[in-house]
Formats: sequence, C-alpha cells, structure tokens
Amino acid sequence: MHKAGWQDYLTSNIFIKDVFKEGDDDKLYKNQLLADGKILFTGTSYHDEKANPLLLQLNDDGTLDPAFGEGGVFSPRY
Repeated sequence: MHKAGWQDYLTSNIFIKDVFKEGDDDKLYKNQLLADGKILFTGTSYHDEKANPLLLQLNDDGTLDPAFGEGGVFSPRY
C-alpha cells in the first residue's frame, strides 16, 4: 500500500517469500500501512503440516524489514 493509501503491489504486482522452506504453504491475509511507511502483513505459515501465525513487515521500498523479527518475518513455531 502506498503512503497515499492506494495499493501499488510493489513493481511486479506479486510478493513472494518462502518463510521457512521452499514448498511450505505461506499465506498473507491482511496488511496495514504503518505511520512510518512500513507495511505489516498478517497471515499463516503451514510448516511441517502445522499452522503457525505469521507477521511480515516490509520497508516502504518493498524490501523485508531486517529490524523486524528475523529478517522481516516473525512466526512462532508450534
């Protein structure tokens, strides 16, 4: 989401990131534009056939925010 409030979907209209390992099923459901221009996503990561909550944060340029979680991703494994 652009600072002005419209979605620009980065440059390719797609954001792809394997959270744990290739082949796992990670889904993002909601996003929130934060006051500092970063975008916070919530979702679910299915790892080893278990559903885990997922938070992912992007910088305003669309890169993962390395200061958030582990390299831009927070997902406790249950």
